[in-house]
Amino acid sequence: MKLVQGLGRFSVSGVEREDYPHEDLMKEGDKKFSITVKDMKRMLDKTGYSISADVARIALSGLLVKFTSNSAIAVATDGHRLTMLKKEIEIQNGETDDVEILIPAKTVGYLGKMLGEGDGVVEITVGVGTVRFAVGSYILTSKLITERYPNFEQVIPKDNTKTLIAERKSFFAAAKRAAVMSNPLTHLIKMDIEENKVELSSSDYDVGGEAFEKVIVEYTEEPMKIGFNSTYLLEILRHLDSEEVKFLMKNTLSSALIMPLPQEEGEEYLSILMPLRLPEEEG
Repeated sequence: MKLVQGLGRFSVSGVEREDYPHEDLMKEGDKKFSITVKDMKRMLDKTGYSISADVARIALSGLLVKFTSNSAIAVATDGHRLTMLKKEIEIQNGETDDVEILIPAKTVGYLGKMLGEGDGVVEITVGVGTVRFAVGSYILTSKLITERYPNFEQVIPKDNTKTLIAERKSFFAAAKRAAVMSNPLTHLIKMDIEENKVELSSSDYDVGGEAFEKVIVEYTEEPMKIGFNSTYLLEILRHLDSEEVKFLMKNTLSSALIMPLPQEEGEEYLSILMPLRLPEEEG
């Protein structure tokens, strides 16, 4: 193909139309059902950011979605954080029969763009190792990840009893300011929690900088300190829609549960964030 524009000329090589792969990956008898575009888009948006970028960890490089007769669960993790959205949905034009698929990260990105912000329904066809999404005149067919996904339910903390509640926007803004001076390698932000207040701090001794921010919160348990990767913490807070955020913690070295307050009707949305070891703990 040749392109000419003004004084410029361009040549682009191609292949014959007949040589383009056209094999239909889907087969007769594959499971087919539909859900609303809005529900599918929300599951992708609220969990997809936690998919692992490490291609060597194949099972974690995708989004796990499990469908039942009236609900869906979307889960993503990179080993440092985990996000899960369990949502009541209406299955249309078919039966899911407990379908479970592990969608590659690249497919998740393409699907999110294809869904856009529109209404309507997305038709999902699930075959052996393959999946197809159809929205209007658009069709996306993809291989699925066949590696076994870790049992995510086992890592959800059951005994985190220390509850901290904060106004989400003000906490996010304070954490964002405090993270400016965090170490560029660890991105450590420290939470020094006392009754009804928390001090957020970070430091980078290489450049001799420190940052401190105090936030009023609801907290009546014994004082504690805990550190997080500020990039992960801010990303979790950014994906919440609620007015408040609730932290459920156990101790300095145990993972924390982070969730919106209140939850959206018909949803259970949570994130698990592993802590970073504080310098004073290492000593």
